[in-house]
Amino acid sequence: MARLKKSEAQVKTDEGQVELFRAQIRKVSGPQQQAFQQQLEVLEAQLALDQDELQDAKQDLTRAGGDMAGSIQRLWEKHRAEAQEHGSKDPSIDTAANSAEAGYDAGNLIAQVAAWYALSRKTPLLMRAREEVLADTAALMYKHDTLEAVATSLSAQIPPQKNSQGAGFPLVRG
Repeated sequence: MARLKKSEAQVKTDEGQVELFRAQIRKVSGPQQQAFQQQLEVLEAQLALDQDELQDAKQDLTRAGGDMAGSIQRLWEKHRAEAQEHGSKDPSIDTAANSAEAGYDAGNLIAQVAAWYALSRKTPLLMRAREEVLADTAALMYKHDTLEAVATSLSAQIPPQKNSQGAGFPLVRG
């Protein structure tokens, strides 16, 4: 969560600096404008990197289970898509299951048996969905870790950029 807040703050700062330089470019001309334009390009590149870092932080938070609202939203969207795929008009209206659910607390045996039957039909579907999620999670975490390791090794190999005065500056903040 701290990484996410830090990334959000950095993106806001970068956006402010980019806007400031854009305003300054409009006010100057000649060599000054060219110098400001070069600085602006560097700031825009840094903004893009920080936005990527923010997106990565959001994905890491979601993967770690910290973004419950986002997780619930994605699950709901997946549920709706699967319901449409299987021909249901409205996934929130499953008449067989909902009519049986009304009898969960019923005092008569017929309603309780109908509810039990509805639940027993859901069990294999839930188990299959759980297995799919676990398999997808493991595969995606492995892929993410691999790509992150490759990105880290590549960023370590890239030398810092030089500006027109020969001073080096890193493109990525740590």
